[in-house]
Amino acid sequence: MKFFFAMLKKPSSVPDKIFLALIMVVIGAGASSASAECPARKSLPQLEISLGYAKPDYNNTLSVQTLKRLSKKKFGRLHPIGLTLTTLQHSADLRFQTINNSQTGKTCTYLDRVRVRVSYVNTQVYIARKYKPGSCQFEAVLDHENTHVRIYNDSLSRAQPNIRNLIRKSLNALKPVETSAPEMARKKIQFQLEKALSASLKNMETTVSAAQKQIDTPSNYAKTEGKCRSW
Repeated sequence: MKFFFAMLKKPSSVPDKIFLALIMVVIGAGASSASAECPARKSLPQLEISLGYAKPDYNNTLSVQTLKRLSKKKFGRLHPIGLTLTTLQHSADLRFQTINNSQTGKTCTYLDRVRVRVSYVNTQVYIARKYKPGSCQFEAVLDHENTHVRIYNDSLSRAQPNIRNLIRKSLNALKPVETSAPEMARKKIQFQLEKALSASLKNMETTVSAAQKQIDTPSNYAKTEGKCRSW
């Protein structure tokens, strides 16, 4: 008997295989190369981070063969009877402030606020339909799959300080950008933040994957099997 987990990602056409949605609200008149002509910022940009924890939907309607196809893996004689799928998603809402530089006729762009949200969405827990709700087998599989869900959520909480530190480090290094094309300035700032956020999430994914593998072991499968008289 085997149980599986999976992290779904966006297609490879999306940078770093991670979906990033950025909504930019521009305050002021509009403000791309760093310039000493721009006054130094008076304070660091505000940083807000929120988390969205996995909230699984449970499905007991699929056959073992269907779960096997979903898992896209083969494990010899053992067939998947439980499967957990989820998607890691993040977004950033960036607010800019712009100041016209009367000396150069250009615009200075400052990052004013960053709101980041990291979430597990579309979490699906499948249990083979051969095991009916309330049965020993169903409850044993459910317990195993819920452990996968807990690992996702625990890892999200533990990753928050690292996400905050990497983004804050990036924000500290940001300088105002002076240009006659404000959109180019915003894109440059956006790119720097994207690199920091993607790096922090890659670290989290590596940690999550290692933790999930620790419960998908022969000894854990045997422990689960031992909860019920038959399978």
